[in-house]
Amino acid sequence: MKIVYIVHAVDTEGPLYESLSAKFKRIKDLYGIDVKKRNYTEFKKLLKKKIIHNNKKINISDIFSSHLNKYNENWSQINEMIDEMMTDQFRNKYKDSFNDCYKFTWHCLDHVGFINNPRKRTLGFHKIYDFYKKKITNNKKYGDSIEWHFHPMSTFKDANFCATSYFRDPIIYEILCRKILDRNFFPSSYRAGFQAERPDSNWFLEQWIPFDITNMSIKNKTHWEKFRDFKNGRSGNWRNAPSNWEIYNPDIRDYQKKGECKRYIGRALNILNRIATITQKEVDNAFKRTDKLKKPVLMGVSSHDWRDIRTEVDFVYKLVKSASKKFKNVKFKFLSVQEAFQKTIFNNKVKKKLKIKIIKSFKGNKDHPNLIIKTSGCEIFGPQPFLAIKTKNNQYIHDNFDFIKKNTWGYAFHENTLSLDKVKEIAIATNDQFGFTYIKKIYL
Repeated sequence: MKIVYIVHAVDTEGPLYESLSAKFKRIKDLYGIDVKKRNYTEFKKLLKKKIIHNNKKINISDIFSSHLNKYNENWSQINEMIDEMMTDQFRNKYKDSFNDCYKFTWHCLDHVGFINNPRKRTLGFHKIYDFYKKKITNNKKYGDSIEWHFHPMSTFKDANFCATSYFRDPIIYEILCRKILDRNFFPSSYRAGFQAERPDSNWFLEQWIPFDITNMSIKNKTHWEKFRDFKNGRSGNWRNAPSNWEIYNPDIRDYQKKGECKRYIGRALNILNRIATITQKEVDNAFKRTDKLKKPVLMGVSSHDWRDIRTEVDFVYKLVKSASKKFKNVKFKFLSVQEAFQKTIFNNKVKKKLKIKIIKSFKGNKDHPNLIIKTSGCEIFGPQPFLAIKTKNNQYIHDNFDFIKKNTWGYAFHENTLSLDKVKEIAIATNDQFGFTYIKKIYL
């Protein structure tokens, strides 16, 4: 089928404040230029001229264009933007080849565990998720969905920084446990914070989350050396990943290479951004690929909710319509990230058929209290389901199962794990081999 499935994945982080001093700090961090006079007059001058630094002309407006420099700094501004986007007038302005409206996948972040918060991030579990969940629930007809986004903890717990080590702090497990137990949510797709993945996150995602829409590789490999935060493999390093709009299974040792992992990585380029931005040529390439291969292609674009997404949608849609005129035999369709992966990979031959049987033995007469989990119907995605436990003193704990036999896992409650008398709630979550999500609560 000659069709391009278009997904708009939003790194959903809530408001972001940037002071004048933070702007000058960014100039220093990205270009190595330490501006002595730090006031708005000087800042405006910098935007209008090119600076000679290390014998190179540097255009500061690359990172401070009118679009990039305008933030949604509070929830009132975000609410106004989202309310306009959740209208027929906005959605129906951007129709696909099947007369369906534009869709978003909101990859929601929890800012938790941080000590320093100079950019006024919204801190707390579920704060951002709950805001968007309500908006989506009240506007179901548009087909938006919620997925997951994560920022690894910075060394000194600064909320304005995003590190790359996923296990400096166990907060990643608590976030998922709380989503499962408190909100009955578990993700099937993922966006990495700062688009940065490493071997530890590659292995983590391989256990539970089948779809990853973080790849932002482009053919111009020198592009990454332009800014200091992307030089030599820093931050989001995708320079060696496929840049032709193909979905690939990564290698267990290197997420940028094709390999034998079960999870799938798709490509999403940024909109009106300084790094790996979507262009007419890139959109044309997506249409050209499906036209040549006669197979569906997933084309992703990405945003942040603290920028004006309305401007970005308008920009992307013009590129898509232009490509559509060039490739008249190619259709395009707006989908959620989960749906687009499923349709591109499995060609519509998917349906929910996993069955989960839970055998609980909590009396502990001849053995420790334990759980046995059995699945049938189809395979689960990873090696084990995700186990989430809430204790009576309101701790959220993740622990691992072990294999009993094929499609059967066990967990025992005892002094080496967690005694059952301390447990308040239990749940398991898993995705199946097609990326459908299942959550089961276990009642004591």
